[in-house]
Amino acid sequence: MDWFGAAITLVGVLVMMYAPRI
Repeated sequence: MDWFGAAITLVGVLVMMYAPRI
């Protein structure tokens, strides 16, 4: 469990959530 991997996953989730709004 590394911080970088967790950050990438978090950003990926946010992008998937906000992509349809753009």
